[in-house]
Amino acid sequence: GFCHISVPRPKKTVFQTGIKKGWKAGTKLKFEAEPGFVVIFEIREGRHDRYKRIGDDLVTSVVIGSKEARKGCAVAIRTLDGDDAEFKLRKGQIGLE
Repeated sequence: GFCHISVPRPKKTVFQTGIKKGWKAGTKLKFEAEPGFVVIFEIREGRHDRYKRIGDDLVTSVVIGSKEARKGCAVAIRTLDGDDAEFKLRKGQIGLE
């Protein structure tokens, strides 16, 4: 025979927080879902196709031509949130190897 056990359906709970500058892998976030029930999330770092972390900094590379490096130019870099940040490089600011 079969035994049917009625198990309460889990309720959907949403936890929201902002990620703060400088948080690294291993940072733990604790939420009290209900009295006596704590949920812990642990930050893990994943790979990114454009940026890598060096200390607290995110670093990326941009390729520009030697003419632009000599004369100066504007370089647009896509940020993590999808916007473009423009940087103006002055004449001679970049050394050529």
